[in-house]
Amino acid sequence: MLIVAGAPVARADGTAREPEVDERDVVVLPITVEGELADATRAQLQQRLVDGLGGRARVAAAGASTRCEDAACWRAQAEAAHATRFVRTRITAHDRDYEITAALVDAAGGGAVLAEATRRCEICGLDEVADTVDDIAAVLRRRADAPASTLPVLHVLTRPAGARVIVDGEVVGVTPLELTVPAGAHDVRVEKAGYAAQLRRVDAVEGTRENVELALVALPREDAPRGAGRGLRIGGAVATAAGIAGVGLGIGLVVLDEAPIKSRCSGMNIDIEGHCKYRYDSLGAGIGTLVVGVAALATGVALLVLDRKRHRDRRAALRPGPGGLVLRF
Repeated sequence: MLIVAGAPVARADGTAREPEVDERDVVVLPITVEGELADATRAQLQQRLVDGLGGRARVAAAGASTRCEDAACWRAQAEAAHATRFVRTRITAHDRDYEITAALVDAAGGGAVLAEATRRCEICGLDEVADTVDDIAAVLRRRADAPASTLPVLHVLTRPAGARVIVDGEVVGVTPLELTVPAGAHDVRVEKAGYAAQLRRVDAVEGTRENVELALVALPREDAPRGAGRGLRIGGAVATAAGIAGVGLGIGLVVLDEAPIKSRCSGMNIDIEGHCKYRYDSLGAGIGTLVVGVAALATGVALLVLDRKRHRDRRAALRPGPGGLVLRF
């Protein structure tokens, strides 16, 4: 099929007719390479992908960038090539070890990844690498040949709207958002400044429409730390009280060590020198309790000091006064 873009094509009778429309709706973008791979080899592997995808694929037009690293760039290149779907490929080459990852992306459906495959080829020659690319192309072709109507649809809504949507690690848009995804499990994450991010695991079924509705929870404001301050005061008071009690108990146990147990000091329990055979063995417990008590006391005092400092910093502020701004405490 001969395609001449942007100009009418002359018929045999001399009349003009409209240029033919390229029905190959999948464009294979230039391969991104990490490591060393000759340009001629990269071009050959790109053509292997096109051949493996069958008659619906074509190579991207000359001048297409290999530097695309986000969905917006990929979509722009696909739209420039008048394609509804595109294949992005990355090859990592180290010596004779290769890792190849290719993904079929729906440019018309919000940049959703329709299929993705990764293969490793260790200690491989170029023929083996080409066979690996053929294997990946076969995986992508099965998805490319599937009727679009059978693809699951995700409808992502958040309250409030305007949250960024990330599906399987790739940013795909902002809520409210509707996009097609491959059948199977997907991780849907939504993020919005000032709100806690949320993650939902979704099992997408072919031919269905899955609604994902998420109510975002606002994060505490930094200028309203009252709850945190109250927690510091309570925690500090409890730790201080526990520390004082622990120190007192520890000292008591240390002092009590080796003292006779008077309730058992009678009759045969007293030796010829008048010493009781039964004595308290509380030195270890006393030292341990004393250490814990000192630590708790130090923690409590630190929390109370921190709370006092936060309270003092919160009270100090510039406020309007009769002669301008006044620093008030």
